[in-house]
Amino acid sequence: MKKRVLVILFLFLIVFVNAEQLTKIGVVDISKIYKSYYKESSSMRDIEKMQKELKTTLEKIQVEIDDLLLKKAEADKNDNRTDVLKYEDLIDKQIKYKKQYNKTMVKKIRAKESSLYKNSKTAVKIYKTIEYIAESEGYSLIFKKTDSDLIWYNQEVDITDKVLERLKR
Repeated sequence: MKKRVLVILFLFLIVFVNAEQLTKIGVVDISKIYKSYYKESSSMRDIEKMQKELKTTLEKIQVEIDDLLLKKAEADKNDNRTDVLKYEDLIDKQIKYKKQYNKTMVKKIRAKESSLYKNSKTAVKIYKTIEYIAESEGYSLIFKKTDSDLIWYNQEVDITDKVLERLKR
């Protein structure tokens, strides 16, 4: 009986010791690394220009929508049903256009980022640096900070600054 208890305790000890070697997980902000590393490249400037254009255009469209809403409210106040319907139609079209424009531009920006990030020697260097840090510091998994499956993380597991520091060497 004593022997069994000792064996069970020994097994629990082994499991506990192995439990201490849990998987170490980290996160990395790839876009921050690329923006920092590529900040002077023409491709990154093109991406930033596209993002700025997207923001400006969306703001303009929203101003137009807001103007149409005011006109619709004025027509409604004056009991002008024809104009109310006309403005509702225009507002609906502008909202749809805004959504479609946003979707299209975001897709173009992501495609440009993707081609920049994946089709260059620098991208390989960045991923090799992430791999080096992960292996040298005992990480089993590294997630992208923007990963949709990543719900929460502690700032201590963010290796972005370590990667940038190593790349600058």
